Amino acid sequence: MSRKHRGKGEESNGVTDIWKNIWKLNIPGVVKMFVWKALNNCLPTKWNLACRKVVRDYFCPICKLQKETVTHALCSYGGAMDVWADKASPVQKWVSTERDMQELWADWCEKLQEEELELMAVVLRRIWQAAASLSEFQQAQKQNARCQMVGTRQRDLCRWTAPATGQIKANWDATLKLEEGRMGAGVVIRNENGDLMVSVCSQKQNVCNPLVAELQALWCALRICADLNLTEVVFEGDALNIVKVVNNSESNWEWHGQLVEDVKDILRNRPMWKLIHTYRECSRVAHFLAKFSLTVNGEQIWIEEGPAGIQYYVMKDKTVMNTDK
Repeated sequence: MSRKHRGKGEESNGVTDIWKNIWKLNIPGVVKMFVWKALNNCLPTKWNLACRKVVRDYFCPICKLQKETVTHALCSYGGAMDVWADKASPVQKWVSTERDMQELWADWCEKLQEEELELMAVVLRRIWQAAASLSEFQQAQKQNARCQMVGTRQRDLCRWTAPATGQIKANWDATLKLEEGRMGAGVVIRNENGDLMVSVCSQKQNVCNPLVAELQALWCALRICADLNLTEVVFEGDALNIVKVVNNSESNWEWHGQLVEDVKDILRNRPMWKLIHTYRECSRVAHFLAKFSLTVNGEQIWIEEGPAGIQYYVMKDKTVMNTDK
């Protein structure tokens, strides 16, 4: 507390009227402590943190125009002024200026009656609740960021896994050139040893929707496997929304729903085929083929091989697969 404030309004017992007005308010103790910290300029505002060399940026993170002092955060900022303008507030029409918080409190105590101070305490409680909610939100955001980082690391360690004995795995992926209205589909079919059986690159024009692009890539994988008369196939793709909507038994009435229903009909007629989701990190070969397909015209199919560069990803998957064994 500044020397100016310590010398003003003191009584013989050393307790000022300001603190008396705080402690006699009919509000939870935690709110009283919040007010006490605000009047002593102890709240962790950006300005206070900058003064203590904790952060460099001292501007309000919301308005980004003024220093985030205690008075700015609690009184003069537009959002705080909206709270003070509540119909229950006794100071809703007072001009809020960038002054020392203790001076503002002293002025309020002089002008307000005791019952009005109780009303102001209600507003203070709402401000404290808002501050607490903001703190909880920020903590939740940090926790989500940490979880995303952990999830990203786990995905980086994810690798392609071979199908069970007697099964075939078909990975599919799509890429979209939205500004050009064209898409590329990549399909790779491998056996339980991770060996290439078929590689497919297909390019289509007049496609401007990512969902349609993924559905077209899945349709291509289904068609190739049907042409090869494969009986037990696991179709694996990184488009989770497509996997969910195709595996959903309910009819799809969206504008691309007919293509979804056609895919469902194929899977219903082949009970040994199943569609599952995987991460892109586990389907690098199909992703490579989808990118490569933008360089070809129409559709190209390779038997037991693929375009230049594919063997790097195939051998990488096989190396990890053999290591896990």
